[in-house]
Amino acid sequence: MVEHLLDLGEDLIAEILTHLPTRSVLVARAVCNDFRRAATSAAFLPAHARRRPLEILLYDRTTASHVDDYAYLDALSVSVRHPGRPVRRPLARLPATKPQVELLGEQFCLQMTSCDGLLLLGTAVAGQYFVSNPTTRQWAELLRLRRQHIEHGGWSPDSLHTSAYQESGFYFHEPSGEYRLLCHVTIEDGLAPAYYVFSTGADEPRRLDNVKAGSIGDFFSPTGCDMITPAVLHGHLHWLRHPEAGSASEMAAFDTVDETFRRMPAPPVAIELLARLIVADGSLMASKFRKLVVDL
Repeated sequence: MVEHLLDLGEDLIAEILTHLPTRSVLVARAVCNDFRRAATSAAFLPAHARRRPLEILLYDRTTASHVDDYAYLDALSVSVRHPGRPVRRPLARLPATKPQVELLGEQFCLQMTSCDGLLLLGTAVAGQYFVSNPTTRQWAELLRLRRQHIEHGGWSPDSLHTSAYQESGFYFHEPSGEYRLLCHVTIEDGLAPAYYVFSTGADEPRRLDNVKAGSIGDFFSPTGCDMITPAVLHGHLHWLRHPEAGSASEMAAFDTVDETFRRMPAPPVAIELLARLIVADGSLMASKFRKLVVDL
């Protein structure tokens, strides 16, 4: 690898690379040190993601008992720049838990959400998360929350197996250049619930002391609010239903820069469970599903 190919300047090199397809960026990283430095900077991944053609993630899983149980993750282009039949692009094959009852506790990888092309994966162990880049085949484990044994004092490396985790958003923290996971954690030994921030750049998850976490209540259930996929707009995460939303006429927003919650007026939807927040054309919208139509 050469040290310098052209004296273009870091900003111009980064601008050129953001216009290249993902696989071309991987090749460009091997051209010279300047290209590699620009393509691996903290600001490059979100900048490149904003210019990529729109894709949706398809999550399939084999369920036949006579074969190994895997989860398949594919990307399907929905961009107008790719007319005709959409192309399904394989991204990853992940081991999943076995369907047999006696193996339900076996560890597995569950696709939770994505951000700028990075995948957030969970396992059967509560509070264990991985961040994966399917293009570069790189991954990192988010350090797990340790349990404080009050009766003995100090900390134990054991995870909070008796706790309820509700993942509440996976986002890019611009000041630090880190990708972070916000979690609502309810400890079942009588301690108050709290929000924790998981990140690859920290020694351990960090508690948000600037907010008194509300009870998760009905939000932590398969039929409750899917808090892991908020609507993201202008550096804020938005939820229609959330423990910090307050009254029925309000919704919750989370500032990903200073990591604080605030409340804002909610859209006039009759049944929140049947409504979803979406982002379109730089605006926040609510979609309400009825029998034959969808209201926006």
